[in-house]
Amino acid sequence: MKLRFPEKNWEIDHLIPALNSGVIFMDNPKTGTRSVRREMERSFGAKWEVPRHSVGHRISPKCVHGGVIRHMSTCYTTEQLQNKFIYAFARDPVHKFESGVREARNYIPALRNMTGDEVLEMQIKLHSESPGKWVNTHLQPSTYRLITKDLDGKFLPLSYVGALENIAVDWGVVVKEIEKYVSKNRSGRLRSPLPRSLPLTHKEIDKDLNNSTFLSDKGVRMMCQSELYKYEWECLGYPIPPQCAELL
Repeated sequence: MKLRFPEKNWEIDHLIPALNSGVIFMDNPKTGTRSVRREMERSFGAKWEVPRHSVGHRISPKCVHGGVIRHMSTCYTTEQLQNKFIYAFARDPVHKFESGVREARNYIPALRNMTGDEVLEMQIKLHSESPGKWVNTHLQPSTYRLITKDLDGKFLPLSYVGALENIAVDWGVVVKEIEKYVSKNRSGRLRSPLPRSLPLTHKEIDKDLNNSTFLSDKGVRMMCQSELYKYEWECLGYPIPPQCAELL
């Protein structure tokens, strides 16, 4: 299978790195990342944007913005990313998109008068006419966010992709791997132990009584047939929606 994102801006891929400990978290919006970022900061002091003087390793000048460094996939060479535990989370494609619509409404008030189907149609049309353009970044599929390149132009080797729907089990897998990597990196350390369970905020659980953001059966089929979203199920292993059983 070959995914094609020819106009992708590889610098959108935010990393939360704890390089000395051999651990890197890749941000994928609307998959519980707010809680994971909180634990990365609490346990490692790791954040996406940090003061320039706080980084003790070599980093690309393109990632330096005034007095701060913004960690992106293109900040690091292939060698710097070798033997690291690079992890991320994904989410059911339809639920992720619907949650993205709710988030996007906070930034673009005009979307509040549009249904989920209308926002989907707008995004598909925009990407078709201007590849790499987004109504809002929260509408980006997981395949777009997680397929990313380093400074040398090579794809990042993801070690583990957990599922938001299985967070109770998958977070435990992440914690065990992180502890393994920290123990074998002499310069690595945890400021505080990682929790054995990851409590999600209400916003991340994302219960919305206003169902205007939900996709209709027609909208789900539109998503399955689009070049932009149709690879989500095959790549991530999520069950194909019944509305798309004959399409994928």
